Amino acid sequence: MRILTVFPCILLIFLFLSVVIACLYFYLYIRDQQKFMQFWGLAWLSFAIGLVIVFFYLTFPSELLLELRRLMDMLNSVLLLVGVFSFSHQKMPGYWLRFTLYLLILSGVCILCRMGLSSFYLPVCLYQLCIGAVIGYRILRYWSLPGMEKTIALVTFLAWCLGNPVISIYELYAGVSSTVLSTELLLANLLNIVILILASYTMNTQRALGGGLYKDVVKHARDVIFYYVVRPYAHFRFLSPSVLTITGFSPSAFYSDPGLLASLAQDQHVDAVMDMIDGSIAYPEGQVFRFEKKDGSSFWGELSTRIICGNDGKPDAVEGVLRDITEMKTMELEQVTATKRRDALLSYISHELRTPITSIAGYLEAINKGVLTEPEELRDAMATITSKTEALRSLVSDLDMLSKLEVGRFAFNFMNCSVEELSSAFARNNVYDIASAGYTPVVSGLDSLPASACVIADEDRIGQVFRNLVSNAIKYSLPGTEIRLSFFVSTEHRVWKVSVSDQGPGIDDKEIPYVFDRLYRSKDSRIRKKSGHGLGLSIAREIIEAHKGTISLHNNEGAGCTFVFTLPLYEEE
Repeated sequence: MRILTVFPCILLIFLFLSVVIACLYFYLYIRDQQKFMQFWGLAWLSFAIGLVIVFFYLTFPSELLLELRRLMDMLNSVLLLVGVFSFSHQKMPGYWLRFTLYLLILSGVCILCRMGLSSFYLPVCLYQLCIGAVIGYRILRYWSLPGMEKTIALVTFLAWCLGNPVISIYELYAGVSSTVLSTELLLANLLNIVILILASYTMNTQRALGGGLYKDVVKHARDVIFYYVVRPYAHFRFLSPSVLTITGFSPSAFYSDPGLLASLAQDQHVDAVMDMIDGSIAYPEGQVFRFEKKDGSSFWGELSTRIICGNDGKPDAVEGVLRDITEMKTMELEQVTATKRRDALLSYISHELRTPITSIAGYLEAINKGVLTEPEELRDAMATITSKTEALRSLVSDLDMLSKLEVGRFAFNFMNCSVEELSSAFARNNVYDIASAGYTPVVSGLDSLPASACVIADEDRIGQVFRNLVSNAIKYSLPGTEIRLSFFVSTEHRVWKVSVSDQGPGIDDKEIPYVFDRLYRSKDSRIRKKSGHGLGLSIAREIIEAHKGTISLHNNEGAGCTFVFTLPLYEEE
């Protein structure tokens, strides 16, 4: 009877201590992000609940309370197992959770059908023994601890995980006694002490490792500094917090998945990244790879590694730095592209200049040698020379303007312009050219333009764009067809919209994305015969984009195509 009067007070004391220890575990988890402490904290909460059940059993003996307590003990063992896996930075296989679920279902059936304690206790105890054996194997095989610490941890965990089911079997046949409960509480306290020692050891190891890498972290504050253990099992032991900024994944994600970094590399780079991380190859000078972030975007990363070998000469760990060099790589690629474009431009200029210069030189040589003596021949020669000279002047002017536009050195004379006045001027200045070329000009939208609508624009440059579009329409329209000029203000999108439509052969849909590219010419031979330098539309795009506008092209349903450009309306603040 003494157990019923004295031991409940002792249980209350240990219950309070268990809750305090569980809270301490959670505190250590929150502070140091040691995930295994989270699981062991939950394990000790389940143990505390078991002590509450024992307290009520001593006051109100019932088989149901013993069964519930045994369920809490089973949950304690499973959570300890999860923590053991997490301590070695590995995920527990899913079949353990399925076994636990099956056992819970079996336990529920035993409780509901009142099948007796033995039918309930024996499967649970057998399950706990299996968990204990696996915990012992995991500690012995995968925990990176010095010899003495590993031995103490192994003995203590085994004493708890194997002793607990033995105590349960004893209680099943001999009943609850103060001696058995005292033994269980003693084992619990020993295990708590060992867990706290493990937590302290882990924190000290990480601090020492972090201290060794501190200079690198300071030097590369924006880079990812990591320490990757190769043996006895692969895992990240340390990652700097900057990994979240660069990859979008938190350090805990890499701790849980040792292959995460390699999986972020593009397919053709995965093997090379994995070789560097696992110590197969070292690149202290760094290798450049393309990685994918958590949000799906990509970045260029420079990965450099240094292998740390053991006494046997084999890799034990790898120290590495991952640096985001996207900006530098982008500039490098842009420079390569610019070089290619410059080479293409030089090739194009030499080709375009050769024909008129050869023609001019030929006629001048003929005149100089007296080959051309008749007045009519001389007039034709001078007309050709004048035409070719004008073509050269136009080409040089276009090239000069395009180069200045691309580097932002072209000066615009921006002014607050009335949309109504601009539209009327553009239509008036180009209608005659259309009619004189044998086409029918059709102008629409002028009457519906609001008088208050304004844009900030360089009138001369926008007029140049409009003339270029009209010139293209005249060049490619079928004889005697209409060329439509449309002006419109969209109050919904707050833009001035201008379009020029022709009724020519149109353009292949596959070529539409490229018509504004520099030096682009249609592959259609019918159009190529009339094409110019391939610079006019490129200049038009640069001018419109400098005005914060857009320019586009689409084919009409019947025939021909329509060029459209928009400029944002000016709004007073």
